[in-house]
Order: sequence, then C-alpha cells, then structure tokens
Amino acid sequence: MGNNLLPLALTLARKVVVKRPLRAIPLDNIQPSASIKGKTSRFDIYAGSNNRLMIP
Repeated sequence: MGNNLLPLALTLARKVVVKRPLRAIPLDNIQPSASIKGKTSRFDIYAGSNNRLMIP
C-alpha cells in the first residue's frame, strides 16, 4: 500500500510536498525540484504537471 503514489500525485497536483528523514533517498528515485532541510528531517518539493485553472 502506498507504492508509486508520488507519480500519481504529480499528475493530479501542481506541487507535492513530502516530509522525509534527513538522510533518506528521494521517493521513487525521483529528484525533488527543491528541498528544505531541518535538523532531523527535510521537506522534498516536487513540481507536478497539472495545468488546470485554480479558482480561489
């Protein structure tokens, strides 16, 4: 359960943020667009491919 959710999320969202342990490898070996590192964890930010119009 939960395998290969990142590629699916990237097709549905503009961006996906995943909290990971600091020294963990990226999910599904996909390099994140950006990372924010803390003392014990990091947030990997992946740019999605969804171009739908977002209405507030």
